Amino acid sequence: MKKNVYSLLVMVALALTATFTACSDDDDDTPLVEIELDENIVTVLPGESITVKVLEGNGGYQVTSQNSAIATASINESTITVTGVMESEEDQTTTIEVVDAKQKTATIKVYVTKSVNPLKIDLEEMTFEMVVGDTKDVEIISGNPSYTVVSSNVAAVGVSEVADNVFTITAKKVSETPVTVTLKDSKSREVVLTVTKVAANEVTSIAIDEAGKDIKLTPGKTFELADHVSWLPLTADVPTLLYSSSKESVATIDGNGKITAASVGTAVITVKVEGADIEETTTVTVTEPEVIKFSNTGWGLTYSGFAAWEGHNEDPSAIFNGNPFSGWWEAPESGGSSAGQWIQIDMKSLKNVVELVIARRCEGDWIKGGLKSVKIEYSNEDTDNPTTFEFLMDVNYSDVEHIAGEPEGSGSAVEAEVAKPNVLSTAIPMRHIKITVTGQWKGDKPCIGYVDVFGYE
Repeated sequence: MKKNVYSLLVMVALALTATFTACSDDDDDTPLVEIELDENIVTVLPGESITVKVLEGNGGYQVTSQNSAIATASINESTITVTGVMESEEDQTTTIEVVDAKQKTATIKVYVTKSVNPLKIDLEEMTFEMVVGDTKDVEIISGNPSYTVVSSNVAAVGVSEVADNVFTITAKKVSETPVTVTLKDSKSREVVLTVTKVAANEVTSIAIDEAGKDIKLTPGKTFELADHVSWLPLTADVPTLLYSSSKESVATIDGNGKITAASVGTAVITVKVEGADIEETTTVTVTEPEVIKFSNTGWGLTYSGFAAWEGHNEDPSAIFNGNPFSGWWEAPESGGSSAGQWIQIDMKSLKNVVELVIARRCEGDWIKGGLKSVKIEYSNEDTDNPTTFEFLMDVNYSDVEHIAGEPEGSGSAVEAEVAKPNVLSTAIPMRHIKITVTGQWKGDKPCIGYVDVFGYE
């Protein structure tokens, strides 16, 4: 019985030993870390105190000054207070040793001096907001060179190096979290600035200039409204603009701010900043275009090759003089007919043509020349030598030779007869106009007094 009790006690003792050993092993497995301080070198004035933070360590900290006649040290949890003691004309130095519970150590080099300048900057507010893209120059007006500047969030707020006692703070990225900018000098003096918020560089207003207000267009014409929109502040990030039309049957506008007139009427165009309650409007009025007679200055003329037209003074520009009584083109006959003879006008650029006047030659009250009918063709090829012509219309003239009831030589009734407008049902873009003789009467040579072209600019 005693033997069994003894064996039981031995087993319990062994179990307890194992338990204690395991606990001891657990304690030994705790990782040790080196002591890290926020400052390893400080400068103080006699009687002045400065704090140093223990950033990392193993707890149970103790501090000791190698020379308490120069500087003393005390600690409260993880905050070390260093106080300068000795007054001297020359700088004095000593070392504070920091030891933790695991016997890890760190040191603080302490300079006690009488020649420390206060660190001051030329900035009234130490706390402020910024907008992305903003910069703020900060001048150091007093301190102890050299200087360092550190941002707590360089992605949001950047800082430059100090040059000529000035450094620059730059707002780089939106941040709702405060960012500190810390300036330190060689004597461990510091100034802390706080950027409480970095806001987006947002547009506050938009405007449409005078050229973009009350736009007047004709159907088919366009207007680049985006070129006339601006915003404030000028340094703001480029906004995304949204465009809309109150009446797309009158005028449409695409995502790039290009207005296209569709039909007669009025539409309001709205420009809005995406994601903001900021907008501006303008009015587009679409009217029927004004029909004008195109200036023929610089136009060119060619004619059929087998028999030249004999113009007034052989001047091809006579066809453009707008007067059926002076200057004409006369088609020579071949085998008793002028059919197939042609003239071709080059207007040198595409025109939107809606009306043609091909006048016969006149003398006083008399229509001269036997022009009975012509075929009109056109080409919209914007080149000097077109290869394809499209049929436009046939023009037939009356066989009336003398217009009675008009005073001899007045020509007004005659001109009305010979210059009847040939109106197209819709505007057609063209550059070249070809007029070919298809009929004549009385055996006279067909004559054309002039050609006028009307349309829209």
